[in-house]
Amino acid sequence: MESLGQKTERKLMTYIHDQQLMPGDRLPGEIQLAKILQVGRSTLREVIRVLSAKNILEVKRGAGTFLLSTDMYGEDPLGFSAVKDRIQLTKNLIDIRYLLEPSMASLAAKHASTIEIATLQKLHEEIIRLISEGDESYLLLDKEFHLTIAAASKNVALLRLIPVINNSIDLYGEFTAKREINNTGSHHQDILTAIMEKDSQGAYDAMLIHMAHNRERLTRYLVSLEMDDLKEEQHD
Repeated sequence: MESLGQKTERKLMTYIHDQQLMPGDRLPGEIQLAKILQVGRSTLREVIRVLSAKNILEVKRGAGTFLLSTDMYGEDPLGFSAVKDRIQLTKNLIDIRYLLEPSMASLAAKHASTIEIATLQKLHEEIIRLISEGDESYLLLDKEFHLTIAAASKNVALLRLIPVINNSIDLYGEFTAKREINNTGSHHQDILTAIMEKDSQGAYDAMLIHMAHNRERLTRYLVSLEMDDLKEEQHD
């Protein structure tokens, strides 16, 4: 099932195709484009950030957002959509995040701007609110939280790996969105605090704990699925 972000990416690429935009063309402003796509501005900003990481769009400060490429394969640059075993893919992507994201957080603690820290604070507060209300749309903001950390790392190579993070969070949400989400807020707070305090080692450790917890939750859930399947076979 497509996430809101994925649906918005597809709608935006369709809009670009329908309008016959060419590389170098400027997209409508954020407010107008959000109305065209019928999505919130935060969702649109996240999608633009993702498509920028895929070299589909380019955001020029003070000038706007411009089209770099019309290559539709850019929606899935690493070919994840072709992988049939979604569970195995999820496990593998979580392993990649476990390796990458602590380093991202450590770099973000060194290089995050005041604006990026303020963005992380706002996202964290909204995620806490949505979790307390049992609203699963927190997953969209969870993705944006991690993407903001990646951008704050100021490492271009790591930033290009954003699609890995996106797909991991989307797939992880498929299996665990309704399970044990209460620790997300506290983990994010620890990561955010370390970044605010410019504590690179603390940010690394906090993200490592967060990733380890996610991996452990996923493993337990997959084991429970296997047990359920075994029980069904025994009943048959």
